[in-house]
Amino acid sequence: VVRAGPEQRLWSANARMASDEFLDLLGQAHFALGARQQQIRDVLLASEQFDEEDFLALKLDDRALFLQRWRDLLLEVLENVEAEGLVEMRQYVDNWAGRASADDVGYRLVKRFREQVVDSTVGMVYRHLQREAGAIFRPYWINNMAEYPVWALVSEQPERHIPEPYPSWNDFLFDMAAATLDQVTADGVPLVEQTWGKDNTINIAHPMADGVPLLGRFLRMPQEPMSGDVFLPLAQGRTWGASQRMAVSPGHEQDGIFHMATGQSGHPLSPFFDSGHRDWVEGRPSPLLPGDVSHQLHLLPAGD
Repeated sequence: VVRAGPEQRLWSANARMASDEFLDLLGQAHFALGARQQQIRDVLLASEQFDEEDFLALKLDDRALFLQRWRDLLLEVLENVEAEGLVEMRQYVDNWAGRASADDVGYRLVKRFREQVVDSTVGMVYRHLQREAGAIFRPYWINNMAEYPVWALVSEQPERHIPEPYPSWNDFLFDMAAATLDQVTADGVPLVEQTWGKDNTINIAHPMADGVPLLGRFLRMPQEPMSGDVFLPLAQGRTWGASQRMAVSPGHEQDGIFHMATGQSGHPLSPFFDSGHRDWVEGRPSPLLPGDVSHQLHLLPAGD
């Protein structure tokens, strides 16, 4: 029997929930990195009482705690730059919102910088193993764990592991910063417009949207920039996210909050096709319990 600890809190966030002999039993694959789990845990342990809106606020928490150290590293790399583009980049990173906010440029730059570094260090090892082992090696099973060796490399900077062909870690990290700027502005749009929301734009469509070209546009939710990301409580990407959010206490159902992306009907002409979707997008509290009856469906035996 596994019981909750003395703090009397339970949290998951798709992270690892077992250790020791239980971990040996479950195996080592498909766990999320613990950053999101830790952020949720800290909020839960910070208070003794919560109401429904507190839990909704937790589900919408977009603070970028996981990327804080990567932001600090990028500022160090950009400390003495003189090139105009990199100076502008440093300003956005220095003044980032500290959140995965849809309107923030700095967050996007920090996130892409981390990905550049991961891809050019551990990513090279992954690709080598993929070539040697073929389909038997599946990096996506463990790629969340890449944070640990990559951060050890960039913080300890062992000389024997300087990525080729760079003469030093400083040169490597500077090139990663420059490559990040090139990647983010590759479409020719000025940096001021390269917000996180521009990259994190939701794309939600009915399964038949691509199969019926002329009607497809009626089977889609509006594409719009979103806050949130993978390593924080507001887990939100272009094609994935929290399909539902709910907070309710037994006996207080009238105070319950419920969110669901899109609506309750799959028919584009139904008023319920996108009913509630705006509350999900904007994070507005919407009631769990139904409102007044507006339609009734009667199922009768055949012949009646």
